[in-house]
Amino acid sequence: MHPAFIASVPLNELGPSIGSLREHRDKITAALDRLLGGY
Repeated sequence: MHPAFIASVPLNELGPSIGSLREHRDKITAALDRLLGGY
């Protein structure tokens, strides 16, 4: 998976916001780093 594809969905296709993942930002970033970077 190419990293640019993670954020390539237009906002108008997402629908209304139902919550926030801000409190999980560090865990999500670490998981993506491990998945895409192999470390």
